[in-house]
Formats: sequence, C-alpha cells, structure tokens
Amino acid sequence: MASALHHFQLDEEDLPKPSGLSARKWAIYLLKHYVGTTSREAGEVLGGMSCSAVAKSYQRFAKKVESDSDLQKEIENLWLGISHVWV
Repeated sequence: MASALHHFQLDEEDLPKPSGLSARKWAIYLLKHYVGTTSREAGEVLGGMSCSAVAKSYQRFAKKVESDSDLQKEIENLWLGISHVWV
C-alpha cells in the first residue's frame, strides 16, 4: 500500500474515508478505474493482495460509488488533485 501511495505522492491520511472506507479500497478503485491496472497489477502494488481479493474489493467499492453521488464527487476531486501531468 505504501508504494501505491508513494507513487501518487500521498499519505494514507490524504485519502478520505467516508463511511469507514479504507485507504486500500480507495487505492484499488483509483488504480483500476482511472489508471487501468489489472487486478493482478493492483494486488502487487498493494503489497501482494490476490487478484481475486482486489477484484472483489473493486466491485464492492464501485457499487458504492454508483449509488452515492457525494462519494463520486470526492473521488473525482481526489483524482483531479493527483492526476496533474508534469511536463
């Protein structure tokens, strides 16, 4: 997990945790949804999670995102804050 956060230049405290959602779940969602990593790649980045655990976590989190417009906005704002391309 630390390497994924380091890659995005974040600390775990930087990731919001609405409804008790963990930073790991946020990282999985960002890596798969926005970066396009596979479940296997995301699992490796997050310290050796199995690809099935990553896929299940992503599915559950994505379902929450679909039904929660506030969560959607938080994710979009977080992504906009970390996705700047440096030239």
